[in-house]
Amino acid sequence: MPRRTIVREAKDLPAIIGLIHDCWFDIADVVFHPRQSLLSIRYKRPQPEKARLLRRVLPLKWIDGPLVECFLEVGHVIESQVEDRQGIRLYDLNTVAYDGHSNTVRVETGIPTTITMKVSELEVSVEETDNVVELEMRRVIFVWRAGRPRRRSSGRFAAVIRERLGALTAKSFDELAALPSTSTEELLREGAKMFVSVWHDVLGSGEHRIAVQAGKRGWLASWRGGADGFAINSHNERRALTDEELSPFT
Repeated sequence: MPRRTIVREAKDLPAIIGLIHDCWFDIADVVFHPRQSLLSIRYKRPQPEKARLLRRVLPLKWIDGPLVECFLEVGHVIESQVEDRQGIRLYDLNTVAYDGHSNTVRVETGIPTTITMKVSELEVSVEETDNVVELEMRRVIFVWRAGRPRRRSSGRFAAVIRERLGALTAKSFDELAALPSTSTEELLREGAKMFVSVWHDVLGSGEHRIAVQAGKRGWLASWRGGADGFAINSHNERRALTDEELSPFT
């Protein structure tokens, strides 16, 4: 049965944040209902307790789990503004904040964009349903240090790879096919420098291979980090890369 969490005081907002953080939504699923003075954001929430291990091939393992349909709703909305600054459609929810002086609620995302609402009073809720809308397969990333693998399912490298892949998977086949063969930039995360590279080529099958590589350079041209990616065909069908297809980037 659906479960609803309702918050009417700013001090209780962490209960909402815990239900939305790192969950993904489509900007098209942000809907304002003027008659109800309600803004609704449909998003997908993973259920890690129901995830299952598909296979393990060091240094990677594959896990899949259900994504259920959820709704973040803000009530008593007078007006709202959605800033789709990146234009990539898919965003990860980060936090919800309330400013009592201006009576505004702000929904912030990891990939920068902001949804701002002017409200007459604070009421934020999350409805969790049992409706499974997708099965998500994800690859747990390892990094190397002196030839020894260690798990890195979260951290700076993995977060950068997820962010970049989130932006890339939102693009159409034509947009991805127009990417250069490689592009690299330097980033500063948590006070540490790293690089992130996007690689693009065409496989023998005719699919376009897109790989994202993030890491830190070491001595004698060595590096440590991780990579992930996908292949896409002209019908916009995507699949995860195999070990062999990903191996040139790890």
